[in-house]
Amino acid sequence: MPMKQLIPMILLPTLILTGCGGVEAAIDFDDDGVRDQDDCAPADPQIFPGADELCDDGVDNDCDGDVDEADGDCTATGDDDTTGDDDSAGGDDEEDPVLPILETLGFESNNGLMTSHWDPASGTPGNLWQWGVPTSGPNAAFSGSTVWATNPNGNYFSNAVETLYLPPLDLSNLTSPTLDFRIWMTTMINDGVSLEVNNGSTGWLPHSTVSPAYNGQDGSGAAAWTGLGQGAQYEHASADLQSWAGSLLWVRFVFRADWSTAEAGVYIDDIELTD
Repeated sequence: MPMKQLIPMILLPTLILTGCGGVEAAIDFDDDGVRDQDDCAPADPQIFPGADELCDDGVDNDCDGDVDEADGDCTATGDDDTTGDDDSAGGDDEEDPVLPILETLGFESNNGLMTSHWDPASGTPGNLWQWGVPTSGPNAAFSGSTVWATNPNGNYFSNAVETLYLPPLDLSNLTSPTLDFRIWMTTMINDGVSLEVNNGSTGWLPHSTVSPAYNGQDGSGAAAWTGLGQGAQYEHASADLQSWAGSLLWVRFVFRADWSTAEAGVYIDDIELTD
């Protein structure tokens, strides 16, 4: 029986017909409804003029030139703590720092307003980083009962690239800001977690002024923590943010794993901003 010939499908750019028989090319590479020439991120379907501005990811989602809180779409809620309550009902009307100085995010009554993403570029919600009571890894939080972890109830998965975003850090009145936290982790040799920072104009940058120093590499080959605190104890870790003093700063944990066997992963607790 003769084999059927496979005919490749060729995707042609969308064309807009104009008057007098003319043709105007209108390529929309990411199929988000906006022509590439009008799109600030023509390869990302989540970012385009008219998109909803996400107010905590350090990305200009709606292409208007303003990022997060600088965007008029991100209005102040008046929160003065990390419980998510709205003080506008009877308190101040100005937005205070989401992570106030010397206030510890222990994740007991809420998730600390932290968010997880699967794809750092698009901001797609993730499913690896989770807030909950650990029944795997250290089988306990550093304090209280809840943590953020790369699956608090089992191992992470292979080929993971997932991010955990802290609330914005207001460093405008600080001179020597430091981010302190407790971490427990066990990973394979090429799996690990690192910190990245963004002040709204730089884009996301690796942050290496950390203690203890990064001791290995993650699945992409970037410097990262691997295998810290593999016993029952959490380890104290910190990030020196002095070079960002005077600014509003976004910080995220980035976990990357290669294709090989997975382990219990990373557990984070008791995050605190000090000066």
